[in-house]
Amino acid sequence: EKLARQLRLERERFEMLLVEEVGFWRVFQALSMVNRGVWKKNSLIMAKSYQDSKLAVSTGTTAPTTQENGEYDTDDDDDDDDDDDDTVVYFDDDDDEEIPLKRQVPIVVHNGLMDLLFLMTHFHSADLPSEYRDTKQLLHNYFPLVYDTKVMSTEIFRQENTALGNLFHAVTHDISQTFHMASQTNTTTSTTATTSTTANGNGNGNGNNDALVQQPQQAHEASFDAYMTGAVFYWLSRQIAATLDSTTATSTGNTDTDTQNNVIYPWTEPRPESSHSLDHLDSVWRNSYGKNRIYLMFTMYTIDLEEPTLDPFGMGMSPSSTFRVAGSDPSITTRDIVECLAILDSPFPNIRLHFEIIWIDDTTFLVAARDAGSPERLREHGDLIRNALRSKFADSKIVIWKDYLIEQELLEKKKKEDAAAAAAKETEEKDKRKKKENEKNQISNTKKRSFLESLLTYGTNLLGDMFFSITSPSASNTSASATASASAINQKRRRLQ
Repeated sequence: EKLARQLRLERERFEMLLVEEVGFWRVFQALSMVNRGVWKKNSLIMAKSYQDSKLAVSTGTTAPTTQENGEYDTDDDDDDDDDDDDTVVYFDDDDDEEIPLKRQVPIVVHNGLMDLLFLMTHFHSADLPSEYRDTKQLLHNYFPLVYDTKVMSTEIFRQENTALGNLFHAVTHDISQTFHMASQTNTTTSTTATTSTTANGNGNGNGNNDALVQQPQQAHEASFDAYMTGAVFYWLSRQIAATLDSTTATSTGNTDTDTQNNVIYPWTEPRPESSHSLDHLDSVWRNSYGKNRIYLMFTMYTIDLEEPTLDPFGMGMSPSSTFRVAGSDPSITTRDIVECLAILDSPFPNIRLHFEIIWIDDTTFLVAARDAGSPERLREHGDLIRNALRSKFADSKIVIWKDYLIEQELLEKKKKEDAAAAAAKETEEKDKRKKKENEKNQISNTKKRSFLESLLTYGTNLLGDMFFSITSPSASNTSASATASASAINQKRRRLQ
């Protein structure tokens, strides 16, 4: 009974440690570490029992270095299990050794910018960096491998409705509700996954495979949303891979069907025997699957976590086919703009003219042609939109967004050059004033030195003559007395000097 009670107390203390002192930080740290492809050797998150946790926190013992006969070998021989010791958790000790993992595990989100920022405010700091680029770098440091299915469905394999529920609806109706999953091992085995869920709308967990029936009741429930996101990610990856030509393919050395067909997926592992380098794989992941690009709502841009400053245009838009309308009447509404552009017809058969409207302020807005399917179509649609805007808003200043950016860049460059020139001029003036002051001080010091030297010489000569007169020998003095007097006068003169 005593042993059972001790084990129960230890288990309860371990659970309390996780909930009250570690909690979800343990999960966050694990996600970040496997996403970065590293593992801390002595991390608390590896603890599977309270006994393990005591070795990963400062309770008078050190973290295990080896494991022999099922027990951890530590450098501390103190077996005192005093429950009164205070426990201090060290989440991320810089001295811990980081062990590289075989691969990075991606974080997959759907329109997940707010989710990632939420994690930063709860597990890094309540206050995000004030600079945009610093916030991007912070996200990238914690999660260097992210895929956003919203980006994949709007930028790459474009869908009409990119809401998560609608995308999942497409998944469940594709290939008779079944799709083949590539094996993640080097064996010839593969698995098949259906759209069955681990729970359903009524919560009885009967394994019902009709996800469409369950979806309305389970949408926006965390685990089911995660399930839908994973299914959509896999489905979109399969669809995108089917569009890749042979020039973007590579062999990874795996023996499953997909890799034998030289298809690159986000989960394709680089192999030493591969015909392409990791850089080539990364290029495919970036350009074909939107690696590390996050959807940014209500803007023309997609966040690129790997780019410190600039972000690419999203939704098939281009700076050359986007127009800035400034100085318009404040009474103009979005409906006015839509009515102006809705009557436009694409010159290409079976192609709709899509556009995006983004307000900057009450009198300035942007209109962009998008989703044209090719640069030529996008350019033609852009010309139609520009002509319509000029006709409708003749009193407004309408410029191509690319030209506006160039103009702003030149203005910013000139501003920096003017500031640098002003700073250089100020520095030059300061140097001139300092030099003039130094010269003035030097002249003054020279005059002072000359005056003091003249005064000292005059005084020395005067005093020397006085002493010489006082000690001058008479005619009756001997030659020896005259010599002694002259020596004394010289000594006095040197002391005066």
